[in-house]
Amino acid sequence: MTGAGDGGPPRPHDHDTPPDSEGHGTGTIVPGSYVDNARGNDATTTASYDAPAKLMARAIALFPENATTPILMLKAGQNHPARDIAQGTGQQFGSYGLSGYPRRVSSYGSHALPPLIDARQDLSGKTWTRVSGTAWETEATLLTKPVFSYIETANGSKFMLYLDDGPHDPAPAGKSLTWRTNNADVAANDASVIAHRGSFGINIVGRTDGDIRLSGSASKSVRLIVNLPDGSNPNGKALKLCDAGGGALFYGGDHGHLRIIGGSTKDNVAFGTMGPTGAFPTFQSVEVIEPPCHGGVGPRIVIGTFKAHGRPIEGESAHARGRTFGGGYHVFTGNDYTERDMWAGRIDVANFTIGDYAHGGGNSGYRRDIQYGRSLITNCTTGIQRDGGPAPGVGFVVEGLYRYGGVDIVGGSQAFLMGDERVWEIHGGSFTPDNQAAVAVVFLGGSGNKFLLKDFVIDASAVSTVAPIFNTRTLYLWRPYYGTSGHAPPTLVLDNVQDVTRIDADTFKCTMYADSSSYPDASRAHLELRNGTTLGDLWTFPHWNSYPESLITEAGTTIGFGGKTRAQVAAAMAALGRHCSIDPGTKMVDHAGMVVDAPA
Repeated sequence: MTGAGDGGPPRPHDHDTPPDSEGHGTGTIVPGSYVDNARGNDATTTASYDAPAKLMARAIALFPENATTPILMLKAGQNHPARDIAQGTGQQFGSYGLSGYPRRVSSYGSHALPPLIDARQDLSGKTWTRVSGTAWETEATLLTKPVFSYIETANGSKFMLYLDDGPHDPAPAGKSLTWRTNNADVAANDASVIAHRGSFGINIVGRTDGDIRLSGSASKSVRLIVNLPDGSNPNGKALKLCDAGGGALFYGGDHGHLRIIGGSTKDNVAFGTMGPTGAFPTFQSVEVIEPPCHGGVGPRIVIGTFKAHGRPIEGESAHARGRTFGGGYHVFTGNDYTERDMWAGRIDVANFTIGDYAHGGGNSGYRRDIQYGRSLITNCTTGIQRDGGPAPGVGFVVEGLYRYGGVDIVGGSQAFLMGDERVWEIHGGSFTPDNQAAVAVVFLGGSGNKFLLKDFVIDASAVSTVAPIFNTRTLYLWRPYYGTSGHAPPTLVLDNVQDVTRIDADTFKCTMYADSSSYPDASRAHLELRNGTTLGDLWTFPHWNSYPESLITEAGTTIGFGGKTRAQVAAAMAALGRHCSIDPGTKMVDHAGMVVDAPA
């Protein structure tokens, strides 16, 4: 078979081979049902490579009745409408999806971009009527009933409206319009849309209040008002509404390289809902286009790469910092998987409240959370966070969380928020906060847990605002989460951790969190410095003069406690009955970075 371009049709590739611009692949035709949204024809009776279907629904209908592992092959670089295969709250794939048949969703062709599973409602056939000025209205029927309004609620509906005025690269999403709502009444929302180009509003037909919730109502009829970016007439324009509960739901299966758009609820994509066997779906790569809340939700899936850059909703508290009120990758399970591990490759998430988040419901959790690829977490309030597990004092990840490929956290306030897990290990990476009073490690709970930070760089030099206390910018090395009184102090091990924050009049390097009268036990931690770790003076303010629960340093490390010498620190901690072992080769510095006790 020839390659892509003028020399012949594109070469298909299987789910283990990513699409590329040269059409490289295995060179073999993978058995399955093929979809080509440009050249396909739903009159096909085979959905073969040579006679593909136009839509996914037709290709799925042509799966052999007795097939055990039918493959759905989507043409790379195309939008593949998914509305016609909707079941329940979203488009279902995988071992326990449509008609009970197993599914493997993959791609073929020469385009560099994976196919897009598009769950949006196409409004191009709607008739729009002018409201006022450049604002127009129409009515539509939603796929999923909203359960809450746009505001920050447990399962808020997060509507998105796109103008697909293409071509776009990366294509298929188009321009997203701004949802204008103040949760008051329709008149106020209309006035806001009329006054703002590139915006839209949505409300229930026949109601005058601004609440979009449809609970208790069988109707899904809504009124849309839109003001396009150029003020033009929307009739005939390719407007697409995200109103599905989930963009795509995967029930097990081994999948290729995919992109997804169209979810409108808090649980935007609902990845990995379990089938009867509890099979985890696996992916070569997944990109979720502009999720308005969580990027992916469900039990941890085995993936090569996961990417989601959130689309903030105006009016939510996180919007001011360009973030959605959700998690980039939200690991959730309501089942007990404490004998299983979670695995992941590379993660690239941006613009969320939490970048990599997890919690369970009831007796739920996993054994270990392991990632070998690198994490890039950008503009998220917290980088990685784990909440409660299957029982008090037992973490959501029972044995531990391990990041071997490194974690780069760019912006935000907190790098890591550790739950009840016994161990966290972060191998490689960096933290460059952009918010005053930032924290490297927050201990949520647990008793005697251990956090290892290795080969890691901390730089708070870019922080542009100041904390209210003493008008300074402060970077805490660690602090407790409120309400953790009575727990045994955790251990923080710093192995080749470099704090390179610039020292000036109002910027300090990492400070140790001070003893708290409310949570005296949780405020302290056992501190170990290894392998050339370099910190500044941990006593940022004169009256915050607490010592760690214990202190161990190796030769070649640097630290400071109010400009004290090694002997003075050792004597003070001995008086408190706390273990202190400072190697003579440890350098002691003051706030200005000046050496007060040189290595012996």
